[in-house]
Amino acid sequence: MEAYLNRGTAKAELGDMSGAIEDYNHTLELDPHLASAYSNRSRAKLALGDQQGASQDYYRVSRP
Repeated sequence: MEAYLNRGTAKAELGDMSGAIEDYNHTLELDPHLASAYSNRSRAKLALGDQQGASQDYYRVSRP
């Protein structure tokens, strides 16, 4: 799980947002409650112009 999360972060830092989202998706398949994966995926989606998808992920992180 951490490997996908870390690889997603590396891809995002290199500008490969689509690849990063794929890795964050794999992370969330393994642990659907991992807030950092939702947060990172939200930023990647926003960078690709997916405002709605970014907002949905952000909401999952910010819910009490």
